[in-house]
Amino acid sequence: FAGLSWDLKRRGQYETVQHKMQELCPSERRILSQIAPALRDMMGKIPPREDLNEFGQSMSAMVNMVGILSSQESPLVYLLDDILWADPNALWWNSSLIQSMAQMPVLWVATYDMDYPENSEKSEWKNARQRVLENDSVDTTIVRLDNLPKLKVQDLLSDMLQVSAPDFPHDLLEFVYDQAEGNLRYTIELVLEMCATGVLHGCQSGSWLLALE
Repeated sequence: FAGLSWDLKRRGQYETVQHKMQELCPSERRILSQIAPALRDMMGKIPPREDLNEFGQSMSAMVNMVGILSSQESPLVYLLDDILWADPNALWWNSSLIQSMAQMPVLWVATYDMDYPENSEKSEWKNARQRVLENDSVDTTIVRLDNLPKLKVQDLLSDMLQVSAPDFPHDLLEFVYDQAEGNLRYTIELVLEMCATGVLHGCQSGSWLLALE
């Protein structure tokens, strides 16, 4: 998953960005309308697709778009979630983008889980990671998150389910902690999945019912 976080608070700023978007060449507007559909209305009329390979132009289109959207006052956050699962083309694409945008006000956040050694040892991942780390123009920081202790998991669940920590059901805490072992990502995904499937059901009283077979 990849996503951009961008906010335009002033009408004049929006109109400036809109004008610059419409000045992009037709092929770049067509590419960006597919990459970032939320910005399609800014780009004016999108020309029909031509019978040519636009892959080579997609890199410059993305760099130009970020150059238009980002500024020191309004930097961008570009999230690459679960990057270990990306295919080789996506790894090459994003590592090249990072290097191309090294001087732009963009914060790249790439998340990955080292619990999957078979993925972290992939040569494509190692090569892409090394390309970024060895680039002197890219300022990188590696942050490793350890598994959460049980009390921190309780605080997280209390916040997610809007139940005060002292009143949090002990059985639910034990179940989630045993399943996810304090892994932050797994804990969040597990609780969301339990709510979506009805295993964890909210009651009108504000309490939660855990339905296990």
